Parts: sequence; structure tokens; C-alpha cells
Amino acid sequence: MQKIAILGASGSLGRAVLNALLSAGFTVTALLRESSQSKIEHHSNLSILRIPDSIAECPIDDLVKAVSGQEALVITIAGSQVREQMRLADACESAGVARIIPADFGSCDSDDQATVDILPLYAAKHKVRAYLQDLAEKPGSKLTWTSIIGGHFLDLGLQGDLLLFDVKGRKVDLLNGGNIKFSASTIGRYGLAVARTLQKPEETKNKILYVQSAHVSQNELLAILKRATGEQQWSVTDHKWREKLDKAREKADQGDKEAIEEVVGVWGIVASNWEKSGQLSNGLLGLGNEDLDEIVQRSVSEMK
Repeated sequence: MQKIAILGASGSLGRAVLNALLSAGFTVTALLRESSQSKIEHHSNLSILRIPDSIAECPIDDLVKAVSGQEALVITIAGSQVREQMRLADACESAGVARIIPADFGSCDSDDQATVDILPLYAAKHKVRAYLQDLAEKPGSKLTWTSIIGGHFLDLGLQGDLLLFDVKGRKVDLLNGGNIKFSASTIGRYGLAVARTLQKPEETKNKILYVQSAHVSQNELLAILKRATGEQQWSVTDHKWREKLDKAREKADQGDKEAIEEVVGVWGIVASNWEKSGQLSNGLLGLGNEDLDEIVQRSVSEMK
């Protein structure tokens, strides 16, 4: 594969994926909606193609034209945009595009029924992947798919509260004493995983790939954060993860956005251990774990 289209290249994840694709030598077309004011840095292997704002209602022929000649489409828009992704999938199947990587990136495993039951967003991701599976199985279809799931965003998660840390406030909510191990990936690791996936099209087709930058616990992160911040005194609150999850779900069910994020934060720690589940795909993609101290130090430095 050489010619890759990407939708969502101006977002945080999209930029990381775009940079990884260009660094790997792919020829990339960034699909930008007509009204987008986003600026993407020039690169000799990058072209920009405008597409209609309303992808879900766009005439299919226009989308087929937009993806014609591409070998793969990477989607890094919000995973909740189900109709848009299905519409693009139809266009790719008609145009003979060989691979779609949908917006299945994120903290939790959308192939896990408990996750789908707890988090409606992941039910949406599951629905998109099921649609891609059906398209790939159509007689004569050339379309294949790959989902890439990397657990919590490690660097961005520390800079926000996804990992239940308040780095600036020197506070942390530990789950079950802080010793639960989980898989997490930097935003750059997601980008590199996409590039490696497309460099190995046969080995990665029609699969869910689970990747990580680190296999870590909250206590391990806290120890590194103390060194990186030079502050040993942190406010630590310990919670039983099930109790914290249930309380957050009650609020989330009422539409509380912060509570929804808290549910994702808790569940992404509890239920995203790719090493324990035996699902880790780092070896297939030639990826090792990253230096955890360096990740934490960089994340803290970027917050100053």
C-alpha cells in the first residue's frame, strides 16, 4: 500500500497519524470538510481534498470520487459519527479501496460486550466495525478493515484526568490501591501503529490489533510523577473500582458529561490489560514498549 487517505487529520490523533504516515513514506491525501478552517502543514507527499460537510447526506458518487485511487482510508473523527463512517465505507467498497481503519481508537475494547453495555460510545464503534465486516464479506468485495485499540491515551491522559490524576493539583484517585495493571498508549504510538498496520496489509487485514506503549499501574505512574514534578506530597484517595464506576454510571445515565469521562477513565484502567488477555499485537507490528519515565517527563513538561 502506498496511497492513503485520512479523514480527521487536523485533530490531535489525526495529526499524530498523519505525521506517522508521512514519516513512513506514504503518499497521503487529507480529506477536509469544505467549511474547515484547519491548517495542515505542507509536505511534498501530502495533498488536500475538500469533501462536503455533511458526509452522511452526501451523494455517494461524490464520496466514491473522493476516495477513488486510494488504497486505504484512515478515519480519526469521533467514533460516535456512525452514519458518516458507514457512508464512507460504502464509498470505499464501491471505489475498490482495499483497507479501512475506522475510528475505533480509544481507552476501551469495543469488541468486549461488558464495555459495550457500559459505554454507549463503544456500542457505536462496535456497530461500525460490524458494518465493515459485512462489507468485507460481500462477494467480490476488495475491502478489508483493521481496528486499532491502544487503551488509555497515556500522555494526553496525564495532561487531563483520564487516568484519574490531577497533575497540576497533585492529586490522584487510586482504584483498588493503585495496583491494577493496564495497557496504555501515547498518541504517537497510535500513529505508528497505523503506519505499521498499512505496511503489513496481509498480516493485519480483518483484525482487531491491540497495542500499548506501556503496561503500567497507577502506583507506578505516581512514583514517576513524584520524580518528574519534584513533589513528593500528593493527595491520594483510594476507591473500590466497582463503587466508583457505579456512582459515575448513575450520573452518566442522566447525561453528565464529566461522569461519562469518569466511567471511561475507570473502565479503561480495569478492563484494558492486553498482556493479561493475551491480545497484545505489538510483536506483529514490530513495536516495543516505550520509556515510561520519558513519557511522563515529557507530558509534565508540556503542561508547564
